[in-house]
Amino acid sequence: MSAEQLMTLLGDKSLRGSTAATGDTFAMATGAIDSDVEGLYMLDFITGDLQCVVLNWRTAKFTAVFRTNVLNDLAIDPAKQPKYLMTTGMINFPRGATLARPSNSVVYVMETSTGNYAAYGIPWRREFAATGRPQAAALLLLDAGTARTAALRE
Repeated sequence: MSAEQLMTLLGDKSLRGSTAATGDTFAMATGAIDSDVEGLYMLDFITGDLQCVVLNWRTAKFTAVFRTNVLNDLAIDPAKQPKYLMTTGMINFPRGATLARPSNSVVYVMETSTGNYAAYGIPWRREFAATGRPQAAALLLLDAGTARTAALRE
């Protein structure tokens, strides 16, 4: 199918995709924060620090940063040189009673030797972004679990 045929088929619909990449000591992924901006999630394998930075659409500067550390949430012993997987997913939380509305994406982190995983969200403040004001907060642990159901011998 040609690009022209695809555009005819899709009409005015837009396509969005998340990306993820990994190296020896870092993983990074993108995910939708709001209808018109995405965030860059970065996980430091050495420290367990997870952060998301967001470019402001008015200033083209990183004006939002959200951070946490995954070591406790995933019950990781940093001395065992943890190995991670990370990806993002889409979610549309309902508007709550607070001004911060969760972003449109969650980030999933797994430590591969234990199978422990966690999902994190962002308390996004659209009105801050709309005026170019900086925002910073903790990434919110939404839930955690384990994918491995059998104990491994060491």
